[in-house]
Amino acid sequence: MIVGASYQKDDPKTYGTSLADATERVQVTQYGGAMQLEKTLPGDLKFVAAARLDHHSLFKNMFSPKLALVKGVPGGSIRLTWGKAFAAPII
Repeated sequence: MIVGASYQKDDPKTYGTSLADATERVQVTQYGGAMQLEKTLPGDLKFVAAARLDHHSLFKNMFSPKLALVKGVPGGSIRLTWGKAFAAPII
């Protein structure tokens, strides 16, 4: 099992030069966590399942799942992955 967490707070001060913060403060907060599980299977295969849950102060909760099947081959591996993710715009 692999776990991780992140936190980000953006509080830019452009004084209206590139954002609409001349009269109103612009502040964005994001935090979230992720978990990944891996299971070794017969035939040099590995199953990977991961999930990430994020909270964005403007876009609210976002859930991002991912599933993968990894096959070992001489000199490396081949990976087949399906996932759903979000990318919040940066300030």
